[in-house]
Amino acid sequence: AGRTITVRGRFVYERLDAQTVGAFGVTAHVFDDDGLFDQELATTTTGADGSFEVDFYWQSQIGDDQPDLRVEFWSENDRVKVRDDWLGGVTPPSKWTSTIRNDYTGTLLDLGTTRPSNDDDMPVLHILTNLTRTWSYIDTYAGRDVPLVTAIYPTEQWPAYNPFFHDLYIPRDYDQDPDPDAELLVDFQWRDATHVHEYGHHVINTLGQTVTPDYCNGNCDEELEGWPWEIDCGHCLTCSETDHDAWSEGWPNWLADLLTRRFETLYGLASLNARPQEDPFDCLDSAGDACDCNVFTTEGF
Repeated sequence: AGRTITVRGRFVYERLDAQTVGAFGVTAHVFDDDGLFDQELATTTTGADGSFEVDFYWQSQIGDDQPDLRVEFWSENDRVKVRDDWLGGVTPPSKWTSTIRNDYTGTLLDLGTTRPSNDDDMPVLHILTNLTRTWSYIDTYAGRDVPLVTAIYPTEQWPAYNPFFHDLYIPRDYDQDPDPDAELLVDFQWRDATHVHEYGHHVINTLGQTVTPDYCNGNCDEELEGWPWEIDCGHCLTCSETDHDAWSEGWPNWLADLLTRRFETLYGLASLNARPQEDPFDCLDSAGDACDCNVFTTEGF
């Protein structure tokens, strides 16, 4: 006889500060594990706390009276994907697999709390969670459904957004010091504000109006490795550039400030880092040199 089976659980990861966080936006696929020909029985997406629950109807089949249940967790959902930089991000998502429950005869399979066993996988889920949180916030409070974005991680280049392919790039860490004999590593894989900021570019590109940047203006133009070529033009928070650069960078900065300030209220844990826009900054460029600026304006405007 047939029956309805419920599978539920919670998928989490460990943050850089050893805090446990629910992985938001992970797709959970429930399979009947039959070796070469697995049958997908149900799929769902984890909520803001990493929890999921899904039902499916099981009907006994010839030679397969009871299902051998396995759940796979994928680093993607309908609005955010995280992909490795190999082959330009066309690789499959990262996947984590539960143990197999052979010949399951029950009606409620509770997996409890599951997490990756490899520490190197944690940033993948952190990036997915941050981007899904940002999509959810805009969808909930602004009523706008931002289209799909793909985060390429890890990558060897500076954090950036590609408006043509709707890709954003997040390195593990990056040497921000232009002096080849010095090293100033920035751990971008854990920088919440960077993830939200780059997603802000995606929001402008898909729901607003993107203006071609004009970063080669003498301010913050230290040499950086960026997509898709070596560049020696850049931008920073305070030094005045152009009015359209102030818009195209200032709005993502504001979004990063807004979201990271609300993480503790919405999700129970404060963000690992923020990008405050209401506090005055020192008038320094990305190399630490003084520049002309008004700290009470948005990038000089």
